[in-house]
Amino acid sequence: ADARDVVEATLRKMSLMACADTIVGGDTGGKAVAGISGGERRRLAIASETLGLGSDAQSSGLVVLVDEPTSGLDAFQADKMVDKLVELAERENACVVCTLHQPRSASFAKVHDVLLLASGGRTAYHGPSDAVVKYFSDIGYECPEHFNPAEFLIDLVSVDVGDGADGTDTETKTRQRVERIVECWEKRAGGANDKTISVHGAPRKPPESREVAIKKPPGPFRQFRLLAGRAWRQAKREMWVNGVRMIASVVLAGAFGSCNFKLGLGPRSVKRRIAVLMQACINTSMLALVKSLNGFPRERATVRREMARQNGGYKPGPYFLSKLLIETPIDMVFPVVFGGVMAPMVGLNKAGRKMFLSTLALQSAAAASLGLS
Repeated sequence: ADARDVVEATLRKMSLMACADTIVGGDTGGKAVAGISGGERRRLAIASETLGLGSDAQSSGLVVLVDEPTSGLDAFQADKMVDKLVELAERENACVVCTLHQPRSASFAKVHDVLLLASGGRTAYHGPSDAVVKYFSDIGYECPEHFNPAEFLIDLVSVDVGDGADGTDTETKTRQRVERIVECWEKRAGGANDKTISVHGAPRKPPESREVAIKKPPGPFRQFRLLAGRAWRQAKREMWVNGVRMIASVVLAGAFGSCNFKLGLGPRSVKRRIAVLMQACINTSMLALVKSLNGFPRERATVRREMARQNGGYKPGPYFLSKLLIETPIDMVFPVVFGGVMAPMVGLNKAGRKMFLSTLALQSAAAASLGLS
């Protein structure tokens, strides 16, 4: 109940309650599935990484790094994303560091502090966002009226290589401008004694120095239970893939049975029966192996990121065992269907068919495990 309350509180904070029961979407087994929008997907990523912040008194003072949260979004959705980041910083007393590409003026006005970098990673400005326009005006670069300050700053520290068609050396002029801006900031920063950075609104008292409490991670059994539940939900969403595999198994079994119809049980058909058994084993195991090899690369980035978490991550063992528990019984169904269709057509001995089907099922399970390892 406590975990569910924390999740619901995080969904409300990130405005995700409207799509709480909607699948994320994306590539599922080679099929694109419609899901949540780009803005909701980015808010979901932030919610996943900040889940549990503010749940206790010792969770404040953390650092949240966000890389290009507004890239690929329209101006409105990008502004809403900045709103959520500012709200996160102020509500949780967290330091949110993010890169913003081409922010609209409304988004730029909500940012507390700005770090403007010139070519070579050199600092051109670092301080409050509401003082940046005045600073550049004082050193001779006036921002035009009704002009986006963010675009103005980017233009100042950008080098225009030009094409030389107008006979002017644009690149040299812009490089000289950038060098002057960097030198002005180095002189100002070198002579500044106050290293503190202010923020919008009334100044807040810094939080008392204290250690951040690291919650004890869940044990291996709980990790296994949670991962098994997720694997089961994923398996249900990919039922269409299993339907295609079932049809393919029946068709291939019919093809094998037609090519080797009623071989008989005499000594003359021993070689052909051995060949059929070998081909059946190779076919069923390769289908299971290819399925695992095709599915795991899509999860690799997510699994690697989740395992790297210091708080809330899991170990490879529970993940591997949960996948085996859920996917192995499903993978064992298809070779049984394959053998059940092919064996009567070929005319294999009825007394050994159970062992034949069991061998196909176990071999397919081993091949699927090999694909995951």
